[in-house]
Order: sequence, then C-alpha cells, then structure tokens
Amino acid sequence: MPTLRVLLADDHESVRRSLRSLIEFHEGWQICGEAVDGRDAIKKIKRLQPDLVVLDIGMPYLSGLEVAREIKRSGPETKILIVTIHSSEHVAREAWDCGAKGFISKSDAARDLVRAIELIQRGKVFFPEMAATLHATASASSGTPREL
Repeated sequence: MPTLRVLLADDHESVRRSLRSLIEFHEGWQICGEAVDGRDAIKKIKRLQPDLVVLDIGMPYLSGLEVAREIKRSGPETKILIVTIHSSEHVAREAWDCGAKGFISKSDAARDLVRAIELIQRGKVFFPEMAATLHATASASSGTPREL
C-alpha cells in the first residue's frame, strides 16, 4: 500500500504536535504539511494534494467546515477527518454534510485518531457521535450496517 500523505490543519501548535506524533508513529503514514488557519489549509491542500486532511473546525479566517466544503468542491479525492472540541451529533452531522469521512473529539484523539484514519483509508467512515443514525441509514440502504 502506498504512503498515506496527511496534512494537519489546526491553529494550536500543541495540538498539531500531538496529532503529528500519533500519525508519524504509524508505518506508511507521512505528514506532508501543516496549516495554521483555514486560508493556509486551502493553499497547502491545493499545493500538496494530501490523501487525507486532519482538520480542526474552529480555525481563524475560514472554519474547518468551510475548508471541508472547498475540498469537496475542488478535490473530492482528498479525504477529511474532523478533529474538534465541539463533540455533538449536530456538529458531526454538519461535518458529514460537508464531506468529512470521520469526526473525532480532541479529547478522544489519543484513543480514536489511528482507528479513524485506518477506517477512512479503507473507504469507511468514523463518526462515533452519529453511530446509531449512520447504522440505521446504512442498514436501510444496503441491508447491512457499515463499519463505523
């Protein structure tokens, strides 16, 4: 399997550093860049063309949701994992609607980040806040629930 190229976008250096350490520890994953705000994220995504963007919702200039919408419009092959302090089904639903393939709370990142990326890399989704809703939707549409 080719190297998974990941771009980190969060306005807090300590969060980026923590996420970086979790991702770089995993064989076959590489941080190709970091962004400090929404505008910086858009520029770097266009230039670096990562496979996956780990994206904070609450960033200056453009929110993570605005960045996700732009990614969906201009580079739908780039996958999005939202990492945020705003952990609720409502916010997770917004992320889903913007094209995100995963959604984790920053407080759960140490536990969930690697699992979420592994699932996204395999074409699945990771939305713990919406698990019951997504299971019902997947069951109704395909007869079997998708792994969340």
